[in-house]
Amino acid sequence: MASPEQVRGLPAVLSMDIYALGVNLYELIAGRHPFDFSHCTTKEVEEKIVNENPPKPSIAARAVIDAPAASRSQWSDLDALCLKAMHKESVRRYITVEALIRDIDQYLAGKPLDARPTASATEHRSS
Repeated sequence: MASPEQVRGLPAVLSMDIYALGVNLYELIAGRHPFDFSHCTTKEVEEKIVNENPPKPSIAARAVIDAPAASRSQWSDLDALCLKAMHKESVRRYITVEALIRDIDQYLAGKPLDARPTASATEHRSS
């Protein structure tokens, strides 16, 4: 899926790849694409990509699949991780693929994510 800046016709940069990885991660987590493009014209698809935020993967997963048992904070971390990679503003995405991988590793190890605000790190996965 094209990133917002690709839709706008901007030159290719790494943040576009980070966005694409976020879309792939979203699909793995939620069991569906971040946006519903059925019955959309090309213009409507472009407008959704540029202007709309997808639902949190945790919400989309509940609507599509039998979501695996996970605590609220685990789902919250997955939401934060995925949506940071797909942020509309490229400067608010992960800076590198390595940074995204590091957060995935942190999640798998049960440690606080860089994608989460510092204040919530203290209550990280306590449930």
